[in-house]
Amino acid sequence: MDDVEVVTRQLGRELTCNMAPASRCPGGFPVVVRNAPVTRDGSPFPTLYWLTCPALCADISRLEAAGAVAAFERLLQSPKTRAALLASDLAYRHARAGGAALGDVGIAGNSDPLRLKCLHAHAADYLAAGLNPIGKKVLESAPMPSDCRICAGQ
Repeated sequence: MDDVEVVTRQLGRELTCNMAPASRCPGGFPVVVRNAPVTRDGSPFPTLYWLTCPALCADISRLEAAGAVAAFERLLQSPKTRAALLASDLAYRHARAGGAALGDVGIAGNSDPLRLKCLHAHAADYLAAGLNPIGKKVLESAPMPSDCRICAGQ
């Protein structure tokens, strides 16, 4: 099964834009994909990195439902964490635009990088680029599943 087939199974739908794996599970299956900045019909696609592992997505959804976004926002009271997130967001914007600023779209489609709204996007950014301090903390709370068949969408 190729990467497009795996990601299609993981998401349970056809892909709307071109993508390439940005991070893989230990079994070699995509866990995060890097999306093209526009969909196949030419519409903007604001999220550069997309978390695709169904089990990891479900675990992070449970964190969000339990109110974890507010807890992770409190981490931004630390100047070190805040600066690291701002640096990560800037790197994200440059990567999305191929090195040039592209509108007002950062991690999770946010214009304000200090306003967290999607822990999935922060985890995906960390897995793909290794910089996002919020994504790192999210993954400490919702670690990668050990059964890679889940990553394969099986």
